[in-house]
Amino acid sequence: MENHKVRVLEATLKPKDKVGTHEQGEHMFYVLTDGTLVIEAAGRTGYEMAFKAGESFWLPAQTRALQNDGDKPIKALIVEVKGGGSRATPVPTAGGKTSKSRSGRVVFQQRKRR
Repeated sequence: MENHKVRVLEATLKPKDKVGTHEQGEHMFYVLTDGTLVIEAAGRTGYEMAFKAGESFWLPAQTRALQNDGDKPIKALIVEVKGGGSRATPVPTAGGKTSKSRSGRVVFQQRKRR
């Protein structure tokens, strides 16, 4: 889905798949499967990002490369908000919570419904 306010993508990375260096605006990353990504942001040391299905994260705009370093496919929804400026106000979704990561960035976590 895409319109003048938002773009929503479903991403699938097979085991060992790589996404070359690309620019990505601020976005919400909602994980559909467990997995670990290796992220190499421009000008920074690469790092691993491990997650569980049902978690969501707000990620800043950056230039980066990605790799699924695991042995299972990773599936996620990516929601980009267009034209909203460089800072987002952390607002959790119903049943969710916000917290700060070690880097001080706001992390959104969605609780699974029982």
